[in-house]
Amino acid sequence: MKKLTSKARSEIMKELGFSFLSGKWFLNGVEVKSIDREMYEHEELECLEPGDKDNALAVFRDRYGDFEGKWPAMPIVDEAIAQVREQGLKPLCFPLSLKQLTIVNRLITGVDEMVYIATGVGGSGKSTFGNIVKQIFGGDCASATLGDLSDDFKLAQAVGKRLVYSDELNVSDLKSNIIKTLASKQSIVINPKYGRNYQIRFQGNLFFCCNKPPKMDISDSGLLRRICYFSMNKKIEKPDPLMQKREYSHEDLVNIVAHALEDVNVVGWFEREFAEDTRRVLMEKNTVSMCSAPTYQAYRNQCETKGYSPYNEDNWSTIKAIFDEWKRTPAKPAELEDGDLPW
Repeated sequence: MKKLTSKARSEIMKELGFSFLSGKWFLNGVEVKSIDREMYEHEELECLEPGDKDNALAVFRDRYGDFEGKWPAMPIVDEAIAQVREQGLKPLCFPLSLKQLTIVNRLITGVDEMVYIATGVGGSGKSTFGNIVKQIFGGDCASATLGDLSDDFKLAQAVGKRLVYSDELNVSDLKSNIIKTLASKQSIVINPKYGRNYQIRFQGNLFFCCNKPPKMDISDSGLLRRICYFSMNKKIEKPDPLMQKREYSHEDLVNIVAHALEDVNVVGWFEREFAEDTRRVLMEKNTVSMCSAPTYQAYRNQCETKGYSPYNEDNWSTIKAIFDEWKRTPAKPAELEDGDLPW
């Protein structure tokens, strides 16, 4: 196995938040004594070539994150917190809604097991918002569609990044297995193009945009609770085509993150901001609501008349019960209790 060069190793360690003092490596004030053994000899790293930084970052973050398997906070988050404490919030360089700031909040904190999907008509600002999110993550963003992540080689390229983003989904159907595995940050087997397979826990966040949402099996509760739709259906009048590719200063991006942390109340965030959007999108594209009927046979007849493929009776019953419950109990925000912090 070829070893990483000393320079490449130092770059990786510093990016991960390690400090080097008196010839020793430290993380969060604790000396890490097995750096050389872990970085040079562990069998999972045998696939690496010198300078293969992305795979190295994925492995080292997974192993050393915060001694609990989680990656450390993004540096831009620390900068934003420092700005709030020392200078307070500054006006945003670009108008962002509370929903958009909430999406930024959930992505930078990375604590939820969800896939975030902005959907709506073309020209509504989805790509412009996506461009801002990508720049916040910088080089820690992988450009890949949800369809790409079913490909072993493309998944291997994305696994070491904090964010996977694309302005399209590239799927006609939301497949439960890949979404549940990645959104819940489970261990996966990586198959690099020119290396040996290794196992690692996927820790990235998933954010996509689309004009038309794909089909989804709502009867799968494990999939249903991991989908968050954000509707952007207001077309921008006289849009500036350059906005989609505008480059923001680091100071502007830090300030956006600061607003995402300070302005967003994360208690009940989904129910308050996105449950209604998500329910509406899921119901609009589902045959159970498109062919509303009191009995399964009547539902099948309507599907045949309209040229739709019906669900089987068990799935129809499950989905109908979910939709009926949604209609009876509209989404309501959770109350902020005494002592709860806004983020």
